[in-house]
Amino acid sequence: MRLVDTVDPEDREEISDLADQILHGEVPAYVNEHRRLRKDGELIWVRESVSMTHDAAGEPRWVVRPVEDVTERKRMADTAVRTVAQLAAVLDGAKDAIISIDIKGVVQWVNAAGERMFGYDRDEVIGRNVRMLMPPRHAERHDGYIANYLETGVARIIGTGRESEGRRNDGTLFPIELSINEAAVYNDLMFVGFVRDLSERRRIESRIDQLAAQRLTAIGGMAGALAHELNQPLAAMGVYLETARRMLQKPPHLRAAPVEDAIARAVAQVARMGDILRHLRDFVGRGEPDKTFQSLHALIEKVAAESFSVAKARGAALALDLSAARDIVVMDPVQIGQVLSNLLRNALEAIGDPLGGRVAVSTALEDDGMIRCDISDNGPGLADLVEERLFEPLTSTKASGMGVGLSISKSIIEAHYGRIRAQSNPRGGTVFSFTLPLAAEEGDE
Repeated sequence: MRLVDTVDPEDREEISDLADQILHGEVPAYVNEHRRLRKDGELIWVRESVSMTHDAAGEPRWVVRPVEDVTERKRMADTAVRTVAQLAAVLDGAKDAIISIDIKGVVQWVNAAGERMFGYDRDEVIGRNVRMLMPPRHAERHDGYIANYLETGVARIIGTGRESEGRRNDGTLFPIELSINEAAVYNDLMFVGFVRDLSERRRIESRIDQLAAQRLTAIGGMAGALAHELNQPLAAMGVYLETARRMLQKPPHLRAAPVEDAIARAVAQVARMGDILRHLRDFVGRGEPDKTFQSLHALIEKVAAESFSVAKARGAALALDLSAARDIVVMDPVQIGQVLSNLLRNALEAIGDPLGGRVAVSTALEDDGMIRCDISDNGPGLADLVEERLFEPLTSTKASGMGVGLSISKSIIEAHYGRIRAQSNPRGGTVFSFTLPLAAEEGDE
């Protein structure tokens, strides 16, 4: 049989071509690895070193083909190649950068995460000193660290981890967690570094700190809001109780009204405080008021009567011009009542001496299906700088003001899908205006 007949069919054409080249003297010899079939059908790998011998006259005589069975070596080599490929795939799949260097600090290998993290292609890093990935202050001392370790055997960070900084391709620095291990490969010492990018962790920690600070601010704002909103019913309750105390000092037949009336009014203010607490808590917790169909005019008349119960007796004038043809809105009456009470209280404080002071409340319809309520006073008006940021938290025109009332009012009006603003009154003083959407009438789309 011909020797070529034992060659695996897939390799036979190549081996035949090489044999022809030997026979025709085109090549003196060749070495080739290919597959052959044994008699029992098993496929093996062989290594042939083929050459031509010549007789004394120099004519070709014999083809010498030493054949070595390299199946096991080939299997081990293939296994090694697969193992290396699998290991490279595992390392490239790691989220952390993995970088190996020799004892001179020259990069031998870097995984895909290292490419992404530092912004270099692998070929740009391998063969260069790892200092290129460090900020200058660390790069200057790096080679000294390696030399000191090789000389003394005393490790500073090898085998441990520490937080440091890395330098990207664009020169930006970023926080990293670095751990370094020592390894020996074919008796050559090398160091493997594992680098974790801490940028996202730092952002999360910073965000947590910000949220904690915001929570403290919110708690402080909530406390300020409660103090601000409860101040008016507390003051009214004090007036009613003081009135009751004075009435009790008089004989019953000299009292202008029953004591029970004053006490009942004080109790009503306690109930109002409870409503304010509940509604403010719900507003902060849900952000959406508990709205029902209500008459805005009726609410204005009620709040104005409560707010001016004492001021009228001291000479302040209140004018109501509730001329809007429609006034039914979908609102939370307690919260809108807080807004009205706050704006009326601010107007009374703005006029200072009640004698001669005037506050006017009016309503009008807007073209966009809204009703507008204007509350004006004849006080000193607003400074331009204050007017620009009047509704920002902690902004107040009063020396003892907490700067939360108008901010809360703005939040409430906007939660009702309305708008609120302030402007100087052409006749002197200030005009505060807010709008609310009108409830749809029957037949409206």
